Amino acid sequence: MVHFKKLVGRILFLFFFNIVTASYLCNAQCDSSEQVYTRKTRPAYTIIGAGAGRLLFRDFETSPLFYKGFKGSLFLGRLRLDKKTEALFDFNSMAAATSNNFNNTFNRASYFSTELYYHRLYRICKLSTNQYNTKAGAAIVSTTNLRINEAFGNDAVKGENITNIMGVIKVSRDISRTSEKTMKLFFIKKKLKIKKRALSYQLNIGLINLNYRSVYPFLYSGDSKGIVRDLMNDYALSMNGYRLGSHINYVKYLPNGNGIQYSYYWDIYNAPGKQKAFQMASHTFQISLLFNTK
Repeated sequence: MVHFKKLVGRILFLFFFNIVTASYLCNAQCDSSEQVYTRKTRPAYTIIGAGAGRLLFRDFETSPLFYKGFKGSLFLGRLRLDKKTEALFDFNSMAAATSNNFNNTFNRASYFSTELYYHRLYRICKLSTNQYNTKAGAAIVSTTNLRINEAFGNDAVKGENITNIMGVIKVSRDISRTSEKTMKLFFIKKKLKIKKRALSYQLNIGLINLNYRSVYPFLYSGDSKGIVRDLMNDYALSMNGYRLGSHINYVKYLPNGNGIQYSYYWDIYNAPGKQKAFQMASHTFQISLLFNTK
């Protein structure tokens, strides 16, 4: 079983390596007449955003029942992109109030999470046209969760880290209005000005999926000084499970070069660990401000 896991890991790594290499080579063959950016001249944005949505999870170490509820999140990122390449680094923090109502028993659980994300994408010219721009590459995402559920007594505090190396493909379209137009609606005339806008869809697929989870339920003895030591005592690293995610972004740029981004994020993962699995799914709607720093 161990050898099989190593074999799967090597295959996934080679797959991930081939995606990045193929994307980079295809990008090098693109139209040389386009403007070439360096790292210093490439457009860059600082992103600040806030979101809200729904969260669903269950941890088989404590209960097979699903907990669900509302979540809120804050987002801070740095984006560099042009038609050929894209690099995004961001930090996301989230808090959720979830509950479960089963067999006339109502329980609540608090859910907290922090996430670091980085991706690097390159254009695939053979899949790009004047209207659509296709990029592919890889991402690394590390999510740390903490849950508190007083109904579980000595096992009220749970947490884990889930880290994934993911293959990424992104398709974007420039939907800018390049010339002024006049819209007529009955007796009303409205002049539509030139606007720069973009729409994109991104799919992330987990290639290497790591999780650091407890092997046995955590039993809190009452010693507040040793709670961290006891909490992490029976944790183990595993390479198993899966993770999928998708993003839909609509960006409207302002005359001063800044922008407003409206986004929908969907994320799902399964982390089996050594003994029992943790599963999570979330839907998030987010509004972000893009500040042009170039």
